[in-house]
Amino acid sequence: MTSKQVMLTAAVVVMVSGLLSGCMQQAALTLDSPYPTRRVFAVAPFANESGSLFADGVTIADHLARQLEVVSNIDVIPVSRSLGAMESLSLDRVISPTDAKRLLKVLGVDALVTGAISDYDPYDPPKLGLILELYVNPHSGAQRMAANLRQLTRTASWSVKSKPSAPKTQAVTVISAYLDAASTPVRHAMQRYTYRRGGDVEDDGLRRWIPVQSQIDRTAGHLQRISMDLYSEFVGYEMTRRLLAAETSRLSANAVADAVP
Repeated sequence: MTSKQVMLTAAVVVMVSGLLSGCMQQAALTLDSPYPTRRVFAVAPFANESGSLFADGVTIADHLARQLEVVSNIDVIPVSRSLGAMESLSLDRVISPTDAKRLLKVLGVDALVTGAISDYDPYDPPKLGLILELYVNPHSGAQRMAANLRQLTRTASWSVKSKPSAPKTQAVTVISAYLDAASTPVRHAMQRYTYRRGGDVEDDGLRRWIPVQSQIDRTAGHLQRISMDLYSEFVGYEMTRRLLAAETSRLSANAVADAVP
């Protein structure tokens, strides 16, 4: 084998290894959907209730949407479309079930995630608090199919009337979390997330070397800090994981309730 052939073979091996590594990392980060059929989600820009001028509700919503869209059986429309629909309804933010119902109707999706930034501190170690609310569209095809199936099953088995349900404008799932990068459980979760996405576990994979000016000798130095943008990406993943877990519990509870005569 000539030297050129050896170099070409090595290049191919490296390329294939990189592709396989990327596929393995993506598979490791993939979360399971609680839905048996495909759902279309929308994420509305988050309201900023943190008191910080640096908190950007659109950016945080984008991070969450990107994590949701890789979940099986879930498609996510761009946050920009949600923002455009809100502008058409003269909504600065979604703060009530009525706002969510109107936005769901305009977007025509199966589910809408709204939320608020309750805490935001970009300084190392960063802190981010989020509140998420999930609304489902009772008029979507998937929801009508599920409701019809439950009704047919219950009527055929026990011939009883449907149990009273919660108001259709009410959020079906609500979760909240305050994630402090200095806390041990959060740091462990960061390390797991970093390992799965192929980052450096030793520095959590969320750190970047940022040039700073020394206060003592005014010579250029380096200080290791956690990137708030990458931390927000991690929080988006963690909140998506918790939201799907909450939905799994809710749907399981509903299935048990429907089975009780």
